[in-house]
Amino acid sequence: MGCFGGGGGGGGDSQSARDSVNLQREQVQKQYEYDLKNYEFNWGSDTNRGEQYRQLAHTRDGLRIKRENDELNKTYQEETSTRNWEHSVSIQDYEFLQGLRGYAKSEEQAQQQFGMNTVAAQAAINRETEVLNEQFIESAFQNQGLIQDLYETVGGKGYDKAAQQLGLKNTQGQLDYNKLNQLQNLQQRTEASKFDTAGTQLSLVDKKGKTQYNKAGMVQDLMANEAQRKLQKLEVGLDAKSAKTRADYENDIIRRNLSDQYAKAAFDTTERNVEALQRLGAASAVQSGRSQGKAVQMVLAAIGRQNAYTVETLIRGTETADANARQNRIQALNTRAKAQLASTKIDFATLDQVAKTKLGVEEADRDLKISGSKTELDLDKIKQQIMHATESADLEVKEIDRKIDRATTEAGFNMKKIDWDVENVGSRFKTNQHILKAQIDSAVKSAVFNKQDIARKKLQADLEVEARRLLRPNEPPRIPPPLKLPDLEWQDPLTPNRPPEPIKGALARMPSGGGGGGFVDAASSVLGAVSTGFGIASIGALGALATPLGVVAGIGSLLFG
Repeated sequence: MGCFGGGGGGGGDSQSARDSVNLQREQVQKQYEYDLKNYEFNWGSDTNRGEQYRQLAHTRDGLRIKRENDELNKTYQEETSTRNWEHSVSIQDYEFLQGLRGYAKSEEQAQQQFGMNTVAAQAAINRETEVLNEQFIESAFQNQGLIQDLYETVGGKGYDKAAQQLGLKNTQGQLDYNKLNQLQNLQQRTEASKFDTAGTQLSLVDKKGKTQYNKAGMVQDLMANEAQRKLQKLEVGLDAKSAKTRADYENDIIRRNLSDQYAKAAFDTTERNVEALQRLGAASAVQSGRSQGKAVQMVLAAIGRQNAYTVETLIRGTETADANARQNRIQALNTRAKAQLASTKIDFATLDQVAKTKLGVEEADRDLKISGSKTELDLDKIKQQIMHATESADLEVKEIDRKIDRATTEAGFNMKKIDWDVENVGSRFKTNQHILKAQIDSAVKSAVFNKQDIARKKLQADLEVEARRLLRPNEPPRIPPPLKLPDLEWQDPLTPNRPPEPIKGALARMPSGGGGGGFVDAASSVLGAVSTGFGIASIGALGALATPLGVVAGIGSLLFG
């Protein structure tokens, strides 16, 4: 009875195991079909592209639209900047032209006023000369009477004496006018030299300011470029560090996942070994003979298939993790090499910019030094011209004084000769002659003073005209054209890589718990036994040659050392 009862219990367990296996196979098939549909939805098939590629196409269309909009906006900004620059240049040219027109009008008015002053001064001098001539004529008529009287007494000696006096006064007046003209010309040239000196010095100051401005601009550009290159190097270094950190993080995740897989496999194997021991113990206790051997054989076969499947899964997971880790390290090394190359390029660009800036500063200093030397030569030239003009005026004044002395000496000699001839002229003739001489002297002095006043007034009028003259405007620096906007850069979306296709039974989850859990585990092990190549006969032979506990211990040592 015991044997019959035991055999009936074994048959019921086999049917339950088959039902569990069938249920597990159905679940595995459904999960596999669902995975295939999900894979086809995401990655498509030969005739239909999946959701991942549709999203990639949508992303590329959005990037293309953004590129077109950015290019249109860049073109609009550059055209607007160019139009504003052209308008500013036109306004600058117009203002400079207006300044030139004002300067030309000022010069025209100044030249006209100078001419008017000269004409007025000459007219006033001519009037004074005519008045003096009228006085000379009047004195001549008066002197004619005296000469007539003298003619009766001394003949033509009296006329000769008067002629000598008039000739001396006329010569003195003409020479005094020439002397005043020389002094006035010297004063005008001296004043003009002051304006020339100021203009030359102002040009040098302007040159120094422009040179300092250009040097400061070059140094500022160098500092700005240096700061930008430092930021670029920091960005390159940050990218390299980010790539290394990301690779370390991903490798750490891979190692943790692999460790979790090993821990789970160890736990599952231990659980299965304990369960196998329990089942072997139960089979040994309940059954006997051939039924006991078959039960033990089935249990060991299930354990072998489960452990072989676990070993295969761990090996594949380890190979995949190693491949991913190697790829991450390669990408990190490539990123660091690119960062090093970019940093070297930035250093070369910095050295080139420093060299160019140094050459520009040296050229500016050389140009400024040449301008300073030229200014000193111009100032020396102006001083030399003033010295020559002063020496020429001094020589002319000395020559005029010499002529006056000579005319005076000659007139005195002649007067003495006449006086000697007319010593016997009466007191009335001498009195009248002195009166006539006093009138002529007074007229000549008055004419000289009036001419001096006219010359001073003309000089004053010329100085007022010179003060109202406008300086010639200098053309301002040209407005620099607008810079071109930097070229835009975009990054194309990353094309996704197609993952491995679903594998039947690879991701299937086995139900646990309940009375049939051991048989369901046995059914899942049957699926793994197909790939491991373990046969029923070999397990049976193993069961015939060793005890159940020895078989379980041997399989555990094979899997986990």
